[in-house]
Order: sequence, then structure tokens, then C-alpha cells
Amino acid sequence: MEKIEEKIKQLKIVYPDLEEMPDDIYANNVRVSYNMYDFVLYFGKIDTPPILEGEVYTKDEIKAKVVARIRLTPKVAEGLSSALKQNIEAFSEDKEKG
Repeated sequence: MEKIEEKIKQLKIVYPDLEEMPDDIYANNVRVSYNMYDFVLYFGKIDTPPILEGEVYTKDEIKAKVVARIRLTPKVAEGLSSALKQNIEAFSEDKEKG
């Protein structure tokens, strides 16, 4: 009997055309946590308060609005980490080339 992993390796994952993609969601903050089964990424948007020159911001916190929460299996989280590292390195190389 064939193992499930062997069947999964044979599947081709196809993403839809760009026209079918949902709208972008902007996030300028992310928090990562984990439990026994998965990793959870909370993407947030933080609006910096408008502070004029000479003003002092007296509050000790700024609230983030959670715009997306994504749960990942450990295997997918490892792949994401690797893909991000590769893309950040390529981005840095392209940026240096000008």
C-alpha cells in the first residue's frame, strides 16, 4: 500500500491567475507564536500617531489592528522561513546592483 507522503509528492500545486487573486492586505507588523501543532502568524497594521515637532507622545503603547491570522504546520513554516531568507538575499543583491 502506498504511503500518503508518496501520493502527495505526485500532486502538482497550481495557483490561480493573478486576476483571480484576492486584494492585497497591508501589514507593517507581525507576531509569531506556536503551540504543539502549528505556528500562528498575526499580521498587524500600526498607524503611527501624528506627532508634531516638539510634541511628546505620552502613551506607552500603540495598538495594532490585526489584518490577518495565518496558521501553518511546522513543515510549511520551515518552508516559509527558507523562502523568505532566499528572497531577502536576492532582494539585497538586486538592491546593491542598483
